[in-house]
Amino acid sequence: MRMVLVTGANGNLGNALVKQFSEREWKVIAMVSPKANNEMFAGLNNVELCRADAVSETEVRSAIEKYAQVDAAVLTIGGYAGGKISETTTEQIQEMMRLNFFTAWNFAKPLFENMMAKQKGNIVLIGSQAGTLLTEGTYAVAYSIAKTALAKLAALLNEAGKKKNVFCSLVSPATLDTPQNRKAMPGADFSQWQKPYAVAEEIVKMINR
Repeated sequence: MRMVLVTGANGNLGNALVKQFSEREWKVIAMVSPKANNEMFAGLNNVELCRADAVSETEVRSAIEKYAQVDAAVLTIGGYAGGKISETTTEQIQEMMRLNFFTAWNFAKPLFENMMAKQKGNIVLIGSQAGTLLTEGTYAVAYSIAKTALAKLAALLNEAGKKKNVFCSLVSPATLDTPQNRKAMPGADFSQWQKPYAVAEEIVKMINR
């Protein structure tokens, strides 16, 4: 049975990914925050809950030591902050890097090392159009900087690993249709937003190829 590790499994996209991988008979390591609900995946087959503070490099490495044979990983943890250049502070940039880049780096590095050792694996990082499109990024500068760094990490991991059959992809959806985003942008046209389940479905298909 193939094994996938999903970070941010208690989030909107992470939750959809866990369900879809479970339905396709993968063994799912659902990484959640220390205070997450124990019963969130009750009834799903082959789902193992694992807790770790994603911003702690030592805690993450310790938590995933027993999953050295993981075949794939989807790293979904992130956070958003808007603001133009004139409104952006150093502290906001640091916070966006902490949430969007370092939470991915802390998992990606040991997972990549394990995959390189067995010469097979697939890592997916979650970017954002605000992190790649300048017109979008100018309204969320700190967030855009962090997501741009994440995109660079994906490219570097892929370049370093591809000769050993270890691949890293960046998936950059538009705005996800989540309760949090609807609350933050009540005047938006929700019909234009992407559904987490649909994005998760595409990621699963991509890994299954």
